[in-house]
Amino acid sequence: MAREPLRIAIFRFEQLSPLLDKRLTPAERHLLVQAAARTPVLWPSGRHAPVPAGTLYRWLAIYRVT
Repeated sequence: MAREPLRIAIFRFEQLSPLLDKRLTPAERHLLVQAAARTPVLWPSGRHAPVPAGTLYRWLAIYRVT
């Protein structure tokens, strides 16, 4: 049962990891988010679609708080 939350967490981290470099300026990070939001990925559910930019920003904010 615990495998699904772990799979989702790993998926989210894989999407966020390029955005976590502290050397990135906010403008550079924004460009990376916009590019990622246009690139389809395989979601844990099996769906093949891009991660919306708003979702990436939300996940990034949650990651930085925890």
